[in-house]
Amino acid sequence: MNFVYFFIHFYSKIDFIGIAYNKAYVAYNPAVTDADKERMGLPLHDTTRTSVPPPSTIPELELDSSILRQVIVHFRDAGSGSRGKPPGVHGIELRWSLRASPPASVEDLANSAFDTATPYTFRFDEPERGKALYLCPRWENNKGEKGPWGEIVKAIVP
Repeated sequence: MNFVYFFIHFYSKIDFIGIAYNKAYVAYNPAVTDADKERMGLPLHDTTRTSVPPPSTIPELELDSSILRQVIVHFRDAGSGSRGKPPGVHGIELRWSLRASPPASVEDLANSAFDTATPYTFRFDEPERGKALYLCPRWENNKGEKGPWGEIVKAIVP
């Protein structure tokens, strides 16, 4: 009885894998016409790449300085209720600098960091504790096109 169950179960899995392989092979085979794919009930795939425009929204930052010598930066699309990137965005550029006085513009922030998933963690050495960290974010898509800069925000290195 166990052998029969195994035999039926095993070959039904192989049959399913074979059907899935054949379906994928036919669906992506350039020799099969769209009319043939439609008659077989297979999906028709777009052959041209969809262009992704440069990001147009501004990132919103949430800073967490609850761990010594670390500032954790959570980011999301401004106005969005969930953390993370908007559609079509590859990652976030964070311009930053440890400064005694607030920067006049983004160009005054000397360092740059890039991340593709929230959160990003800044780690500092003991002598940098108590200094002001200034950050300014912007989104970037897969083609390297950059969106507008967000607000410059400040955190004190714990």
